[in-house]
Amino acid sequence: MKISVSDNVTFSKNSACIWILGEKADDAEMSLSGENILVDGVRAQLKNEGVRDVVSVGKHTLFCFILPEKGKELSCEDLRKTIGPKSRMFAARGIVNISLYVSAAVAPNLSAESIAQAAVEGTVLGQFRHDDYRTESKEKGYRNLTSLTFIAPDKSLHAGFRKGAERGVVISKAVCQARLWTGKPLNDLYPEKFAKEIREWLKGSGVTCKVLTKAQCEKLGMGAYLSVALGSDYPPNFVIAEYNGAANKNEKPIVLIGKGIMFDTGGYSIKLAAKMYRMKDDMAGAASVFSVVKALAELKVKRNVIAISAVCDNGISGKAYRPGDIVTSMKGLTIEILSTDAEGRLTLCDAIEYSKRYKPACIIDVATLTGGVVVSLGKVAFGIFGNDEKMLDMAKAACERTGEKGWHLPIFPEYHEDIRGEIADIANVSHGTDKAHAPSAAAFLEKFVDDIPWVHLDIAGTCWYERDLPYSPNGASGSSVRMLIDFVENYGK
Repeated sequence: MKISVSDNVTFSKNSACIWILGEKADDAEMSLSGENILVDGVRAQLKNEGVRDVVSVGKHTLFCFILPEKGKELSCEDLRKTIGPKSRMFAARGIVNISLYVSAAVAPNLSAESIAQAAVEGTVLGQFRHDDYRTESKEKGYRNLTSLTFIAPDKSLHAGFRKGAERGVVISKAVCQARLWTGKPLNDLYPEKFAKEIREWLKGSGVTCKVLTKAQCEKLGMGAYLSVALGSDYPPNFVIAEYNGAANKNEKPIVLIGKGIMFDTGGYSIKLAAKMYRMKDDMAGAASVFSVVKALAELKVKRNVIAISAVCDNGISGKAYRPGDIVTSMKGLTIEILSTDAEGRLTLCDAIEYSKRYKPACIIDVATLTGGVVVSLGKVAFGIFGNDEKMLDMAKAACERTGEKGWHLPIFPEYHEDIRGEIADIANVSHGTDKAHAPSAAAFLEKFVDDIPWVHLDIAGTCWYERDLPYSPNGASGSSVRMLIDFVENYGK
Protein backbone atom coordinates (compact mmCIF):
# COMPACT_ATOMS: atom_id res chain seq x y z
CA MET A 1 0.00 0.00 0.00
CA LYS A 2 1.33 3.42 -0.96
CA ILE A 3 1.36 5.96 1.88
CA SER A 4 1.64 9.71 1.27
CA VAL A 5 1.06 13.03 3.03
CA SER A 6 -0.35 16.12 1.32
CA ASP A 7 -1.73 19.52 2.23
CA ASN A 8 -4.68 19.07 -0.16
CA VAL A 9 -6.75 16.43 -1.90
CA THR A 10 -6.00 15.11 -5.36
CA PHE A 11 -9.15 13.62 -6.85
CA SER A 12 -9.16 10.48 -8.93
CA LYS A 13 -11.53 7.71 -9.88
CA ASN A 14 -12.19 5.00 -7.31
CA SER A 15 -11.29 7.37 -4.49
CA ALA A 16 -12.85 8.40 -1.19
CA CYS A 17 -12.29 10.94 1.57
CA ILE A 18 -12.78 10.44 5.31
CA TRP A 19 -13.08 13.69 7.27
CA ILE A 20 -13.15 13.37 11.07
CA LEU A 21 -14.21 16.78 12.29
CA GLY A 22 -14.59 18.70 15.51
CA GLU A 23 -17.98 19.83 16.81
CA LYS A 24 -17.29 23.32 15.45
CA ALA A 25 -15.79 22.41 12.08
CA ASP A 26 -15.00 25.59 10.17
CA ASP A 27 -15.22 26.30 6.46
CA ALA A 28 -11.48 25.87 6.01
CA GLU A 29 -11.59 22.30 7.36
CA MET A 30 -14.69 21.40 5.41
CA SER A 31 -13.28 22.87 2.21
CA LEU A 32 -10.10 20.83 2.47
CA SER A 33 -12.23 18.04 1.02
CA GLY A 34 -12.64 20.08 -2.17
CA GLU A 35 -15.86 20.22 -4.16
CA ASN A 36 -17.21 23.09 -2.03
CA ILE A 37 -20.71 22.42 -3.30
CA LEU A 38 -20.93 19.67 -0.68
CA VAL A 39 -20.04 21.81 2.29
CA ASP A 40 -23.32 23.58 3.04
CA GLY A 41 -25.46 20.48 2.67
CA VAL A 42 -23.16 18.34 4.80
CA ARG A 43 -22.88 21.01 7.49
CA ALA A 44 -26.68 21.22 7.68
CA GLN A 45 -26.97 17.48 8.16
CA LEU A 46 -24.25 17.35 10.81
CA LYS A 47 -26.04 20.06 12.79
CA ASN A 48 -28.99 17.74 13.32
CA GLU A 49 -29.05 16.26 16.80
CA GLY A 50 -27.56 12.77 16.86
CA VAL A 51 -26.18 12.85 13.31
CA ARG A 52 -22.54 11.81 13.48
CA ASP A 53 -21.91 10.35 10.08
CA VAL A 54 -22.76 11.75 6.63
CA VAL A 55 -21.86 10.15 3.32
CA SER A 56 -22.02 12.33 0.20
CA VAL A 57 -21.20 11.57 -3.40
CA GLY A 58 -19.10 14.15 -5.22
CA LYS A 59 -18.27 14.35 -8.90
CA HIS A 60 -15.47 11.81 -8.71
CA THR A 61 -15.22 10.92 -5.05
CA LEU A 62 -17.20 9.43 -2.17
CA PHE A 63 -17.07 11.64 0.93
CA CYS A 64 -17.57 10.52 4.51
CA PHE A 65 -17.83 13.24 7.16
CA ILE A 66 -17.71 12.05 10.76
CA LEU A 67 -18.38 13.86 14.03
CA PRO A 68 -17.17 12.01 17.14
CA GLU A 69 -19.45 11.76 20.13
CA LYS A 70 -20.10 15.22 21.53
CA GLY A 71 -17.43 16.41 23.93
CA LYS A 72 -15.28 13.32 23.43
CA GLU A 73 -11.61 13.41 22.49
CA LEU A 74 -10.64 10.55 20.22
CA SER A 75 -8.15 7.89 21.34
CA CYS A 76 -6.11 5.76 18.96
CA GLU A 77 -8.57 2.92 19.56
CA ASP A 78 -11.46 5.23 18.68
CA LEU A 79 -9.72 6.06 15.40
CA ARG A 80 -9.22 2.40 14.55
CA LYS A 81 -12.88 1.65 15.34
CA THR A 82 -14.07 4.66 13.35
CA ILE A 83 -11.97 4.09 10.25
CA GLY A 84 -12.16 0.27 10.10
CA PRO A 85 -15.82 -0.04 9.03
CA LYS A 86 -15.45 2.82 6.54
CA SER A 87 -12.49 1.13 4.87
CA ARG A 88 -14.57 -2.05 4.58
CA MET A 89 -17.45 -0.08 3.05
CA PHE A 90 -15.11 1.59 0.54
CA ALA A 91 -13.46 -1.73 -0.37
CA ALA A 92 -16.89 -3.23 -1.06
CA ARG A 93 -17.51 -0.36 -3.51
CA GLY A 94 -14.23 -0.98 -5.32
CA ILE A 95 -12.58 2.15 -3.94
CA VAL A 96 -8.80 1.80 -3.72
CA ASN A 97 -7.61 5.33 -2.86
CA ILE A 98 -8.50 7.03 0.43
CA SER A 99 -7.66 10.50 1.72
CA LEU A 100 -7.93 11.04 5.46
CA TYR A 101 -8.17 14.23 7.50
CA VAL A 102 -8.37 14.22 11.31
CA SER A 103 -9.10 17.58 12.93
CA ALA A 104 -6.75 18.57 15.76
CA ALA A 105 -9.90 19.53 17.69
CA VAL A 106 -10.97 15.90 18.13
CA ALA A 107 -7.55 14.48 19.01
CA PRO A 108 -5.62 17.24 20.78
CA ASN A 109 -3.56 14.80 22.83
CA LEU A 110 -2.51 12.58 19.92
CA SER A 111 0.64 13.13 17.90
CA ALA A 112 0.65 13.00 14.11
CA GLU A 113 2.61 9.75 14.42
CA SER A 114 0.06 8.03 16.64
CA ILE A 115 -2.87 9.25 14.52
CA ALA A 116 -1.26 7.89 11.36
CA GLN A 117 -0.39 4.54 12.92
CA ALA A 118 -3.92 4.04 14.26
CA ALA A 119 -5.44 5.11 10.94
CA VAL A 120 -3.36 2.65 8.94
CA GLU A 121 -4.16 -0.16 11.38
CA GLY A 122 -7.87 0.59 11.24
CA THR A 123 -7.82 0.78 7.44
CA VAL A 124 -5.73 -2.30 6.66
CA LEU A 125 -7.15 -4.53 9.38
CA GLY A 126 -10.71 -3.38 8.78
CA GLN A 127 -10.77 -4.46 5.14
CA PHE A 128 -8.89 -7.74 5.60
CA ARG A 129 -10.46 -10.73 3.89
CA HIS A 130 -9.30 -14.35 3.99
CA ASP A 131 -10.76 -15.52 0.68
CA ASP A 132 -7.77 -17.39 -0.77
CA TYR A 133 -9.83 -20.55 -1.11
CA ARG A 134 -12.80 -18.99 -2.91
CA THR A 135 -13.10 -19.48 -6.66
CA GLU A 136 -16.63 -18.42 -7.57
CA SER A 137 -18.08 -16.54 -4.63
CA LYS A 138 -15.52 -13.84 -3.96
CA GLU A 139 -17.25 -10.62 -3.08
CA LYS A 140 -17.88 -8.87 -6.39
CA GLY A 141 -16.23 -5.50 -6.69
CA TYR A 142 -14.34 -5.88 -3.39
CA ARG A 143 -10.88 -4.37 -3.80
CA ASN A 144 -8.27 -3.80 -1.13
CA LEU A 145 -6.81 -0.35 -0.66
CA THR A 146 -3.77 0.59 -2.76
CA SER A 147 -3.09 4.10 -1.42
CA LEU A 148 -3.77 6.14 1.70
CA THR A 149 -3.09 9.89 1.78
CA PHE A 150 -3.05 11.91 5.00
CA ILE A 151 -4.23 15.48 4.53
CA ALA A 152 -2.25 17.87 6.73
CA PRO A 153 -2.22 21.59 5.85
CA ASP A 154 0.48 22.06 8.51
CA LYS A 155 3.60 20.76 6.77
CA SER A 156 5.50 20.49 10.04
CA LEU A 157 3.34 17.43 10.79
CA HIS A 158 4.19 15.58 7.58
CA ALA A 159 7.24 13.74 8.94
CA GLY A 160 5.23 12.47 11.93
CA PHE A 161 2.43 11.22 9.70
CA ARG A 162 4.92 9.36 7.50
CA LYS A 163 6.70 7.75 10.44
CA GLY A 164 3.47 6.64 12.09
CA ALA A 165 2.06 5.32 8.83
CA GLU A 166 5.18 3.24 8.20
CA ARG A 167 4.85 1.69 11.67
CA GLY A 168 1.19 1.02 11.04
CA VAL A 169 1.97 -0.82 7.81
CA VAL A 170 4.53 -3.09 9.49
CA ILE A 171 2.27 -3.89 12.44
CA SER A 172 -0.82 -4.43 10.26
CA LYS A 173 1.13 -6.76 7.99
CA ALA A 174 2.08 -8.86 11.02
CA VAL A 175 -1.53 -9.05 12.23
CA CYS A 176 -2.74 -10.02 8.76
CA GLN A 177 -0.10 -12.76 8.50
CA ALA A 178 -1.21 -14.20 11.84
CA ARG A 179 -4.81 -14.12 10.60
CA LEU A 180 -3.90 -15.87 7.36
CA TRP A 181 -2.03 -18.68 9.10
CA THR A 182 -4.72 -19.14 11.75
CA GLY A 183 -7.44 -19.43 9.11
CA LYS A 184 -5.75 -22.21 7.13
CA PRO A 185 -6.94 -25.82 7.50
CA LEU A 186 -4.65 -28.70 8.46
CA ASN A 187 -4.68 -30.27 5.00
CA ASP A 188 -3.10 -27.07 3.66
CA LEU A 189 -1.02 -26.07 6.69
CA TYR A 190 0.38 -29.10 8.50
CA PRO A 191 3.41 -28.88 10.84
CA GLU A 192 6.15 -29.31 8.22
CA LYS A 193 4.53 -26.84 5.81
CA PHE A 194 3.97 -24.32 8.60
CA ALA A 195 7.67 -24.51 9.45
CA LYS A 196 8.54 -23.89 5.81
CA GLU A 197 6.16 -20.93 5.60
CA ILE A 198 7.69 -19.44 8.76
CA ARG A 199 11.14 -19.69 7.15
CA GLU A 200 9.83 -18.01 4.01
CA TRP A 201 8.07 -15.28 6.01
CA LEU A 202 11.28 -14.50 7.92
CA LYS A 203 13.60 -14.62 4.92
CA GLY A 204 15.56 -11.39 4.44
CA SER A 205 14.33 -9.87 7.73
CA GLY A 206 17.48 -10.56 9.73
CA VAL A 207 15.65 -13.15 11.84
CA THR A 208 17.24 -16.60 11.80
CA CYS A 209 15.12 -19.73 11.94
CA LYS A 210 15.84 -23.36 12.74
CA VAL A 211 13.59 -26.40 13.00
CA LEU A 212 14.16 -29.42 15.24
CA THR A 213 12.97 -32.77 13.94
CA LYS A 214 11.17 -35.44 15.92
CA ALA A 215 14.44 -37.33 16.39
CA GLN A 216 16.18 -34.24 17.75
CA CYS A 217 13.30 -33.58 20.14
CA GLU A 218 13.48 -37.19 21.33
CA LYS A 219 17.18 -36.76 22.14
CA LEU A 220 16.31 -33.65 24.16
CA GLY A 221 13.75 -35.64 26.15
CA MET A 222 10.64 -33.74 25.05
CA GLY A 223 8.30 -36.53 26.11
CA ALA A 224 5.34 -34.28 26.90
CA TYR A 225 5.37 -32.53 23.51
CA LEU A 226 5.99 -35.68 21.50
CA SER A 227 3.20 -37.59 23.25
CA VAL A 228 0.68 -35.19 21.69
CA ALA A 229 2.02 -35.89 18.20
CA LEU A 230 1.88 -39.70 18.52
CA GLY A 231 -1.55 -40.10 16.92
CA SER A 232 -0.85 -38.08 13.78
CA ASP A 233 0.70 -39.03 10.47
CA TYR A 234 2.12 -35.49 10.31
CA PRO A 235 5.54 -35.37 12.00
CA PRO A 236 6.09 -32.65 14.60
CA ASN A 237 8.34 -29.65 13.94
CA PHE A 238 9.87 -27.60 16.77
CA VAL A 239 10.47 -24.11 15.40
CA ILE A 240 12.84 -21.47 16.83
CA ALA A 241 13.28 -17.95 15.41
CA GLU A 242 16.00 -15.64 16.77
CA TYR A 243 16.22 -11.87 16.42
CA ASN A 244 19.25 -10.08 17.86
CA GLY A 245 18.38 -6.40 17.80
CA ALA A 246 20.08 -5.25 21.01
CA ALA A 247 23.35 -3.35 20.82
CA ASN A 248 24.71 -5.93 23.27
CA LYS A 249 24.23 -9.27 21.55
CA ASN A 250 24.69 -10.99 24.93
CA GLU A 251 21.73 -9.16 26.44
CA LYS A 252 19.22 -11.64 27.84
CA PRO A 253 16.40 -12.17 25.31
CA ILE A 254 12.66 -11.88 25.68
CA VAL A 255 11.22 -15.29 24.82
CA LEU A 256 7.84 -15.53 23.08
CA ILE A 257 6.31 -19.02 23.03
CA GLY A 258 3.23 -19.78 20.95
CA LYS A 259 1.00 -22.83 21.17
CA GLY A 260 1.20 -24.54 17.78
CA ILE A 261 -1.43 -27.28 17.61
CA MET A 262 -2.25 -27.28 13.90
CA PHE A 263 -5.51 -29.11 14.56
CA ASP A 264 -6.96 -30.29 17.83
CA THR A 265 -9.37 -33.22 17.71
CA GLY A 266 -9.14 -33.49 21.48
CA GLY A 267 -7.53 -36.90 21.00
CA TYR A 268 -9.35 -39.76 22.71
CA SER A 269 -11.00 -37.14 24.92
CA ILE A 270 -12.62 -36.12 21.67
CA LYS A 271 -14.26 -32.76 21.09
CA LEU A 272 -17.90 -32.29 20.12
CA ALA A 273 -18.47 -32.35 16.38
CA ALA A 274 -20.37 -29.07 16.14
CA LYS A 275 -17.35 -26.82 16.59
CA MET A 276 -14.47 -29.15 15.86
CA TYR A 277 -13.92 -27.67 12.39
CA ARG A 278 -12.77 -24.47 14.10
CA MET A 279 -9.90 -26.24 15.84
CA LYS A 280 -7.58 -25.26 13.00
CA ASP A 281 -7.23 -22.06 15.06
CA ASP A 282 -5.43 -23.90 17.88
CA MET A 283 -2.13 -22.64 16.49
CA ALA A 284 -3.08 -18.96 16.79
CA GLY A 285 -0.42 -18.45 19.47
CA ALA A 286 2.32 -19.72 17.17
CA ALA A 287 0.97 -17.61 14.31
CA SER A 288 1.20 -14.56 16.58
CA VAL A 289 4.75 -14.99 17.88
CA PHE A 290 6.31 -15.64 14.45
CA SER A 291 4.43 -12.69 12.98
CA VAL A 292 5.62 -10.52 15.86
CA VAL A 293 9.31 -11.39 15.63
CA LYS A 294 9.50 -10.25 12.00
CA ALA A 295 7.68 -7.01 12.79
CA LEU A 296 10.18 -6.32 15.59
CA ALA A 297 13.03 -6.79 13.14
CA GLU A 298 11.43 -4.50 10.55
CA LEU A 299 10.84 -1.86 13.23
CA LYS A 300 14.49 -2.26 14.30
CA VAL A 301 13.52 -2.74 17.93
CA LYS A 302 16.65 -2.82 20.07
CA ARG A 303 15.93 -6.06 21.89
CA ASN A 304 16.97 -9.67 21.56
CA VAL A 305 13.90 -11.83 21.02
CA ILE A 306 13.38 -15.58 20.62
CA ALA A 307 10.11 -16.97 19.22
CA ILE A 308 9.43 -20.67 19.80
CA SER A 309 6.66 -23.13 19.04
CA ALA A 310 6.38 -26.87 19.55
CA VAL A 311 4.28 -27.49 16.43
CA CYS A 312 2.25 -30.67 15.98
CA ASP A 313 -1.19 -32.15 15.27
CA ASN A 314 -3.31 -33.70 18.04
CA GLY A 315 -4.68 -36.58 15.97
CA ILE A 316 -6.29 -39.89 16.83
CA SER A 317 -5.04 -43.34 15.87
CA GLY A 318 -3.96 -46.62 17.42
CA LYS A 319 -0.64 -44.95 18.28
CA ALA A 320 -2.18 -41.92 20.01
CA TYR A 321 -1.64 -41.21 23.70
CA ARG A 322 -4.53 -42.04 25.99
CA PRO A 323 -6.09 -40.89 29.26
CA GLY A 324 -4.19 -42.60 32.06
CA ASP A 325 -0.81 -42.52 30.29
CA ILE A 326 2.24 -41.19 32.13
CA VAL A 327 4.66 -39.05 30.13
CA THR A 328 7.97 -37.46 31.12
CA SER A 329 8.62 -33.83 30.29
CA MET A 330 11.96 -32.35 29.22
CA LYS A 331 12.24 -30.90 32.74
CA GLY A 332 12.01 -34.43 34.12
CA LEU A 333 8.63 -34.01 35.79
CA THR A 334 6.24 -36.89 35.15
CA ILE A 335 2.74 -36.01 33.99
CA GLU A 336 -0.43 -38.04 34.42
CA ILE A 337 -2.70 -37.66 31.40
CA LEU A 338 -6.26 -37.22 32.60
CA SER A 339 -7.44 -35.64 29.36
CA THR A 340 -5.90 -35.80 25.91
CA ASP A 341 -7.81 -32.58 25.18
CA ALA A 342 -5.49 -30.72 27.57
CA GLU A 343 -2.65 -31.12 25.10
CA GLY A 344 -1.51 -27.53 24.61
CA ARG A 345 0.10 -27.30 28.02
CA LEU A 346 2.07 -30.48 27.27
CA THR A 347 3.68 -28.86 24.23
CA LEU A 348 4.19 -25.54 26.00
CA CYS A 349 5.92 -27.02 29.05
CA ASP A 350 8.67 -28.56 26.90
CA ALA A 351 8.98 -25.34 24.88
CA ILE A 352 9.40 -23.42 28.15
CA GLU A 353 12.08 -25.83 29.34
CA TYR A 354 13.92 -25.62 26.01
CA SER A 355 13.86 -21.81 26.16
CA LYS A 356 15.90 -21.79 29.38
CA ARG A 357 19.08 -22.47 27.40
CA TYR A 358 18.82 -18.86 26.20
CA LYS A 359 18.81 -17.55 29.81
CA PRO A 360 15.76 -15.37 29.10
CA ALA A 361 15.04 -12.06 30.77
CA CYS A 362 11.39 -13.10 30.70
CA ILE A 363 8.97 -15.48 28.98
CA ILE A 364 5.56 -14.76 27.49
CA ASP A 365 3.54 -17.69 26.24
CA VAL A 366 0.50 -17.16 24.02
CA ALA A 367 -2.02 -19.95 23.71
CA THR A 368 -5.58 -20.85 22.82
CA LEU A 369 -5.38 -22.89 25.97
CA THR A 370 -8.79 -23.26 27.63
CA GLY A 371 -12.48 -22.94 27.05
CA GLY A 372 -12.60 -21.82 30.66
CA VAL A 373 -11.19 -18.41 29.83
CA VAL A 374 -14.06 -17.92 27.37
CA VAL A 375 -16.52 -18.68 30.18
CA SER A 376 -14.77 -16.06 32.33
CA LEU A 377 -14.14 -13.28 29.82
CA GLY A 378 -16.15 -14.18 26.73
CA LYS A 379 -14.72 -13.09 23.40
CA VAL A 380 -13.97 -9.59 24.67
CA ALA A 381 -10.63 -10.07 26.42
CA PHE A 382 -7.85 -12.61 26.80
CA GLY A 383 -6.73 -13.86 30.20
CA ILE A 384 -3.42 -12.65 31.63
CA PHE A 385 -1.65 -14.79 34.22
CA GLY A 386 1.87 -14.53 35.60
CA ASN A 387 4.37 -14.81 38.42
CA ASP A 388 5.89 -11.31 38.37
CA GLU A 389 3.97 -8.13 39.24
CA LYS A 390 6.21 -5.78 37.25
CA MET A 391 5.87 -7.93 34.15
CA LEU A 392 2.12 -8.22 34.64
CA ASP A 393 1.91 -4.43 34.88
CA MET A 394 3.91 -4.10 31.64
CA ALA A 395 1.57 -6.55 29.91
CA LYS A 396 -1.51 -4.67 31.08
CA ALA A 397 0.01 -1.35 30.00
CA ALA A 398 0.70 -2.79 26.53
CA CYS A 399 -2.97 -3.80 26.34
CA GLU A 400 -4.03 -0.26 27.26
CA ARG A 401 -1.79 1.34 24.64
CA THR A 402 -2.86 -0.95 21.81
CA GLY A 403 -6.56 -1.37 22.56
CA GLU A 404 -6.18 -5.14 22.93
CA LYS A 405 -8.22 -6.10 25.97
CA GLY A 406 -6.59 -8.38 28.52
CA TRP A 407 -7.60 -9.10 32.12
CA HIS A 408 -5.36 -10.28 34.95
CA LEU A 409 -6.60 -13.53 36.51
CA PRO A 410 -5.10 -15.21 39.60
CA ILE A 411 -3.10 -18.38 40.14
CA PHE A 412 -3.97 -19.22 43.73
CA PRO A 413 -1.95 -21.92 45.55
CA GLU A 414 -5.05 -24.11 45.60
CA TYR A 415 -4.87 -24.43 41.81
CA HIS A 416 -1.45 -26.06 42.20
CA GLU A 417 -2.95 -28.48 44.72
CA ASP A 418 -5.66 -29.36 42.20
CA ILE A 419 -3.16 -30.63 39.63
CA ARG A 420 -1.20 -32.95 41.90
CA GLY A 421 -0.86 -36.33 40.22
CA GLU A 422 -2.21 -39.47 41.84
CA ILE A 423 0.61 -41.64 40.51
CA ALA A 424 2.85 -39.02 38.85
CA ASP A 425 4.31 -35.63 39.78
CA ILE A 426 1.47 -33.63 38.25
CA ALA A 427 -1.74 -34.16 36.30
CA ASN A 428 -2.48 -32.30 33.08
CA VAL A 429 -5.91 -31.21 34.36
CA SER A 430 -7.29 -30.63 37.85
CA HIS A 431 -8.77 -33.52 39.83
CA GLY A 432 -12.38 -33.74 40.88
CA THR A 433 -13.66 -30.49 39.42
CA ASP A 434 -14.81 -29.13 36.10
CA LYS A 435 -14.17 -25.53 37.13
CA ALA A 436 -11.24 -23.07 37.05
CA HIS A 437 -9.87 -24.54 33.83
CA ALA A 438 -7.92 -21.41 32.88
CA PRO A 439 -6.17 -20.84 36.24
CA SER A 440 -5.34 -24.52 36.71
CA ALA A 441 -3.83 -24.62 33.20
CA ALA A 442 -1.75 -21.55 34.10
CA ALA A 443 -0.72 -23.27 37.35
CA PHE A 444 0.47 -26.26 35.31
CA LEU A 445 2.70 -24.01 33.17
CA GLU A 446 4.01 -22.19 36.23
CA LYS A 447 5.51 -25.51 37.42
CA PHE A 448 7.99 -25.22 34.54
CA VAL A 449 9.09 -21.57 34.54
CA ASP A 450 11.07 -21.72 37.82
CA ASP A 451 11.96 -18.18 38.91
CA ILE A 452 11.98 -16.61 35.43
CA PRO A 453 9.56 -13.66 35.10
CA TRP A 454 6.67 -15.07 33.11
CA VAL A 455 3.31 -14.07 31.67
CA HIS A 456 0.76 -16.40 30.10
CA LEU A 457 -1.88 -15.09 27.68
CA ASP A 458 -4.90 -17.34 27.14
CA ILE A 459 -6.33 -16.11 23.83
CA ALA A 460 -8.90 -18.89 23.33
CA GLY A 461 -11.76 -16.38 23.31
CA THR A 462 -10.19 -13.64 21.22
CA CYS A 463 -8.37 -15.56 18.48
CA TRP A 464 -11.49 -15.87 16.31
CA TYR A 465 -14.61 -13.74 15.90
CA GLU A 466 -17.87 -15.03 14.48
CA ARG A 467 -19.10 -11.59 13.43
CA ASP A 468 -17.53 -8.46 11.98
CA LEU A 469 -16.02 -6.11 14.55
CA PRO A 470 -14.92 -2.57 13.61
CA TYR A 471 -11.44 -3.55 12.45
CA SER A 472 -11.50 -7.32 12.86
CA PRO A 473 -13.77 -9.00 10.32
CA ASN A 474 -15.37 -12.37 10.95
CA GLY A 475 -12.66 -15.04 11.31
CA ALA A 476 -9.15 -15.17 12.71
CA SER A 477 -8.28 -11.97 14.58
CA GLY A 478 -4.50 -11.92 15.03
CA SER A 479 -5.12 -11.49 18.75
CA SER A 480 -2.10 -10.42 20.86
CA VAL A 481 0.15 -9.41 17.91
CA ARG A 482 -0.07 -5.65 18.47
CA MET A 483 0.12 -6.03 22.25
CA LEU A 484 3.25 -8.22 22.04
CA ILE A 485 5.03 -5.78 19.72
CA ASP A 486 4.26 -2.96 22.14
CA PHE A 487 5.32 -5.04 25.15
CA VAL A 488 8.74 -5.80 23.67
CA GLU A 489 9.28 -2.19 22.54
CA ASN A 490 8.49 -0.86 26.01
CA TYR A 491 9.95 -3.68 28.10
CA GLY A 492 11.61 -2.36 31.25
CA LYS A 493 10.51 1.24 30.73
